[in-house]
Amino acid sequence: MKHTHINLIALTALLSACTPASETADTLTAAVPAPVINSDYSSFAQQEKAQEIINRAIDAAGGMDALGALTSGKMTFSARAARIGQAATPQANGDLGDPSKTVAQHANGLVAIDRFNGDNLGSRYVHGGLVDWIFFVGQNSVADVEPVLAGGIINQAQTSAHILLAMSAASEDARYAGLANNQEAVSFVNNLGQMQTAFFDKNSGQLDSVQSLAAHAQWGDIAITRKFSNYKAVNGVQVAHMMTTQQADITASVVTLESYEAVSVSEDIFEKPKDATVNDPFTASTPSARNLTIEDLGGGLYYIANAAQGYNVIFADHDDGILVLETPQSIQASRDVIRTIKAKFPSKTIKAAVPTHHHFDHSGGIYGYLEAGIPILTTPGNVDFATKIGTTARNIGISKGAIKSPKVNSFDGRTTLGSGAAAVELINVGPNPHADEIVIAYMPAIKSVFVADIFSKRGDTLPPANANQLGFADKLEKLDLDIETFIPVHGTNATADEFWDSVTRGRAAAAE
Repeated sequence: MKHTHINLIALTALLSACTPASETADTLTAAVPAPVINSDYSSFAQQEKAQEIINRAIDAAGGMDALGALTSGKMTFSARAARIGQAATPQANGDLGDPSKTVAQHANGLVAIDRFNGDNLGSRYVHGGLVDWIFFVGQNSVADVEPVLAGGIINQAQTSAHILLAMSAASEDARYAGLANNQEAVSFVNNLGQMQTAFFDKNSGQLDSVQSLAAHAQWGDIAITRKFSNYKAVNGVQVAHMMTTQQADITASVVTLESYEAVSVSEDIFEKPKDATVNDPFTASTPSARNLTIEDLGGGLYYIANAAQGYNVIFADHDDGILVLETPQSIQASRDVIRTIKAKFPSKTIKAAVPTHHHFDHSGGIYGYLEAGIPILTTPGNVDFATKIGTTARNIGISKGAIKSPKVNSFDGRTTLGSGAAAVELINVGPNPHADEIVIAYMPAIKSVFVADIFSKRGDTLPPANANQLGFADKLEKLDLDIETFIPVHGTNATADEFWDSVTRGRAAAAE
């Protein structure tokens, strides 16, 4: 069929031919009304106001030329970070650790961020090129990284001056977001593609803080705020010398700018080491289903290696449903495990999932089970923690919506689920230096124990036992279980002889 396109001029001529001249103008005006824009809320007005605030902040800092000069040279930072989600109990937030050194070297829009372990270089992250990459010195290995995954590294080497420059470079996307508590807010997209809001002091024009939203596996929707303080002059530029990052109102890190040197930076540091091993890239692409492989351990017991990357899972087929042991890393990992189990056992329900302990890398998958209506079975001290994971607000990320009545049950001490060859005994072997409550799963039919963190085997040989493993060994001697094989959440299986040899060497080292 042939289509006829009529432009506005032709349409006007056609209407003029059919309508008395005195009626034509009024008729067209009524048919195509002029748009009415409230200038206070238009994108143009919001951008113009935002630009005004950004320009004022740049002037307050010392001007664009002075700011631009800081994009070359060397900055040294002292950083203290909390290991949030890794404390002995879920209620503890984690104290700020000992200071570590970070050195950022800028040249031609690139930055090499060196992170030190004491006096030794631990890793180098290079940002700003076609592809970001990280070099692990101890492993002599290099991997490409999507910048958003290294946001924490980049933020620890990014000053208030760099943020103002980034805002100016992308000011077409900036919008005025309002005034509150004597602070003017401007929303913008940073150089990692993240939407953020910057807050400026209305009187001085100085940058006060930057805030973004994030989806957290345990906390749900959270605000991440970086606050800038202790402004001092650096080569004629007012730069915040202290940057405090808060996650969900918990102080995650405090970074102090120690020095700035206006030196020429060698281009060599932006080149990947030629003799380094090349690892798989780190990607933050939209999570998608992973194909998992099930290994039959016999008698209704099954093993999934790398159910989440670096984390193994076990499940048991019982008459009243399937029991899943461990809830690691992410909501997507739990969805993968659930889908894999249901594909093999389409007529069975999953009756419960058991996290070994509350640490964030081992509880990141709890919501994935709760959203599927699968109960969580945990120890008494973790009930409130697991319940809150289900009930917290979730409007961003891959999970949407809080659960009104999450199913969270508990056992105290030890309990046995299932019978016969598939029987699993859950035992709380805490308190341990690693966590106050931590669960192992003993499977008597295969004389094996499934354990997380307080014992792992990576590589062919085991080092002398550390304090976590020694505490675990003390508990095992009192339990008197018949164990031939240790199946760790991290790594590969170990024999009982390997485990106890490691303990013997660890006890000897501790006694010295």
